Amino acid sequence: MIPTPVIGHFLKDIADGHYDRYMDLSIATFPLMNAAHRRALGLPEDDRGLAVTTVGSASVCAGKLRSGDVLLRIDGLDIQSDGMVQLEGERMQMAEVAERKYKGDKVKFEVWRDRKLVTEEVTFERAWPYTHQATSYEPPKYVVFGGLLFQPMNRNLVATYQFANLRVFHHFAHFIEEELYKERDEVIVLTALLPDPINTYLDEFREGIIRKVNGTAIRNVKELAAAFTKQADEYVIEFEGHGRPLVLQRTDLEAARARIRQRYNVLTEQFLGEDATKEAR
Repeated sequence: MIPTPVIGHFLKDIADGHYDRYMDLSIATFPLMNAAHRRALGLPEDDRGLAVTTVGSASVCAGKLRSGDVLLRIDGLDIQSDGMVQLEGERMQMAEVAERKYKGDKVKFEVWRDRKLVTEEVTFERAWPYTHQATSYEPPKYVVFGGLLFQPMNRNLVATYQFANLRVFHHFAHFIEEELYKERDEVIVLTALLPDPINTYLDEFREGIIRKVNGTAIRNVKELAAAFTKQADEYVIEFEGHGRPLVLQRTDLEAARARIRQRYNVLTEQFLGEDATKEAR
């Protein structure tokens, strides 16, 4: 069962031919129901106010809201001390107001800051990087190179592979909290090896997170694909936490390419996403 408002939101979102996803304020908050805490902040006894604890640098609220702010109203709706608002006759989480917005829309806050009342307006410009931990319903992106399967990490990938590498789990769980997105747009993982003489004894790199290819830092799957298309005598792939790199010779790759594709029925060696496919056309 899919609620009608969800379907309506999706249809309006894709009306321009592009899916922008649900918007998100991307802030951390906590309720202000403790009377002593409210008095310390100088708040009136009207049971309103939700405290802001964290505003990430990639959040749409960055530069508008700050840690220590108390949100009193959103788009004219009172925010109760437990984080709820009265919307269309029902009590809902404040986040519901943001989720009904679309890319380019704005939301206005009434904020208690340093014992003064101020207003701030936030524009929803993007959903990334907060979609990193969301379930995806799009075809998975990947690159196959020398029988090695590389994929960008998301919730689907983590659920499918059940990684044993704690480094992978850490990057997934703390991608937003520790602002790991400053280093890379996507976390690229070597998820599988298609056995072939070219990748013999390379199983130790399975579940490794790619850091560099031939000395160039890799921020996303498109950059990885581009690095592999550059002509080089050898491809040196560095992984997070590995003392030695994975090295593949160009001559070996050329000899193995057709063999691997035929043996494992690899029809397409890479898929970089729908946008990349449209650009290629």
